[in-house]
Formats: sequence, C-alpha cells, structure tokens
Amino acid sequence: MVNKNTIAIGLPEMKVYRKFLGPHGTVVTTQEWESIENYNNSRDIVRQTKEITSIFEKIYPLLDNTHITEILESA
Repeated sequence: MVNKNTIAIGLPEMKVYRKFLGPHGTVVTTQEWESIENYNNSRDIVRQTKEITSIFEKIYPLLDNTHITEILESA
C-alpha cells in the first residue's frame, strides 16, 4: 500500500524485503534516487501526503524501533 501511494506521488518504487537472518520481524526497504538532493526534497512531500502518513500512523505504535536510514552511493 505504501509503495502504491509512493509511486502515485511521483517518487521511486520502494522495494520491500523480509530479513532471512537476524532480528525477528525486521523489514528492509530500498529506493533508488537520482540524487541525494531529490531524496532530501522528498521527505517534506512524504510528510504532507496523508495516504502515506496514515499508514505510518498505524505501523509505528507497533514497532520496537522505527527505522534506520542508510544512503548508499554506487561506485
């Protein structure tokens, strides 16, 4: 649902993975961005999109930790 809404507002597809090993219940998501500037600009757009924030409001209270953001750059 989040991915559909993310694409609908013009942001890159979000891929969702379930960890095979490691802490129970961990989900990893990835998105490919054209630049770090585009990623940074997207944060305000996401926070202003009720279709996305309403999903986060349901998920976050259930989590021990919310998220860790890592930015990887291709060589």
